[in-house]
Amino acid sequence: MRIQILRRAQDSNVFDDCFAVAIVDAEITSYGTIVPKERAEVFNAISSSVMHGSEMKPLADDEISGDASNAFLMMNPLLTKMLGQVGQGLEFVCFNGRNSKGQKIVYPAKQGNFTVKYGNSEYRWRLPLGSLLPDKYDNETGEKFSGNYIFIPFTGNKLAEKPSAK
Repeated sequence: MRIQILRRAQDSNVFDDCFAVAIVDAEITSYGTIVPKERAEVFNAISSSVMHGSEMKPLADDEISGDASNAFLMMNPLLTKMLGQVGQGLEFVCFNGRNSKGQKIVYPAKQGNFTVKYGNSEYRWRLPLGSLLPDKYDNETGEKFSGNYIFIPFTGNKLAEKPSAK
């Protein structure tokens, strides 16, 4: 499933100056109640690095563009409703998406990587994000693969941009 709001936001350059991750950190009580951590606690425990660069702390709310803030305001109720109690603790965290020369450093649809550290855990994403790319196809079987695949993982054959007309 592709989240169309994110795709539209990417296409419209809403996140041109930043990149964002969504995070939930919560405790589950013995009776199943989900108690999310405070926003400040989440923001103090998270950092990111791009392509093995230096560690970055999250942007403050006043450093995030109005368009990006509005995108989060639109997504938050949708995701909260989908995720129930877990979604009530959902926080969107933005990091600076440009280097000191003003060049963009994260391209979700191009080769690269970024890492998010939260507490003692580290999460690494390899780019491009397949969900933002058009699907690719096996010319022999017509099987569809994620857009970030180059080769068929089972045969090693190169994938096609469009399905073959068989």
